[in-house]
Amino acid sequence: MFTYYFGTKDRFVLTALNQIYDTFIEELSQSTSKGNDLERVLFQLAKFSRDNREIITSLVSDVILSEVVVSRFLRKNFSKHFKLLALALKTFLKSRNLRVKDQNHAIRFLIGAVGVPNILLEVYNRGATKKVLPESDSELYMRTEAAIHGLKSKFCKE
Repeated sequence: MFTYYFGTKDRFVLTALNQIYDTFIEELSQSTSKGNDLERVLFQLAKFSRDNREIITSLVSDVILSEVVVSRFLRKNFSKHFKLLALALKTFLKSRNLRVKDQNHAIRFLIGAVGVPNILLEVYNRGATKKVLPESDSELYMRTEAAIHGLKSKFCKE
């Protein structure tokens, strides 16, 4: 049955990755279309990294191991969510009459603040005897607000 539906393992991996990522991009696009609210976009990024932390850490491992299918998929798709975040950041800055010296640096800071802790939690849990639970939505919102506060206080100028 597997061969009938997917043909190869690589085709299965691509189908699964595309389905997960396309759903994420659709949700993120809806967040940006509702006024480009930076907080909403960051929350979606945080939520995705929390809910898919096992897959994300596996993808990182596959890239390190030079898995061609995964590497090709990431090269093709990875910039989509960064572009949506950049749009939300630009709108946020303009609406508050703020500027950043380096928008790419600000984007890396925001992604690091909201997404990376979830991935690090998964790395920790893979080796831990006592697992740590992922953050709740309210804790993700709190981290999102902290990221925006950090952005405004350290990266922005009027």
